[in-house]
Amino acid sequence: MKTFHTVAFQYGPGGGNPCPVTLEADGLTGEQMQQMTFQFQQEAAFLLSPTAPGCDVKPRYFVPLHEMEMCVHATVASAMVLVDQGIIQHSPIVFESHYGPLPVEWERKDGEILIRVEQFLPKF
Repeated sequence: MKTFHTVAFQYGPGGGNPCPVTLEADGLTGEQMQQMTFQFQQEAAFLLSPTAPGCDVKPRYFVPLHEMEMCVHATVASAMVLVDQGIIQHSPIVFESHYGPLPVEWERKDGEILIRVEQFLPKF
């Protein structure tokens, strides 16, 4: 288990959304993830092994006081860590989300990693 402190949507110095991403979080309970997030005082992602066929990773998203079903900036931060660390080398990365498989496309361009997340249509 290792935590990377990342910033998603950073455009220039001091910008973006901080997001700790913890890899290999399978051994953590939800309570432990919640406690770590409370200590981080930032929205956080914990990446587990997938349970659904065809998925590459299963994220769990937390804010300091509760778990969330989805967090796009934490998904972007997670994809960045997976690609930057060489853990995933194909695009799209398929996240096992609460709403079903979520393909996250990425590419390297001009020394940067560009990530695109399609959001699910809203249900009313």
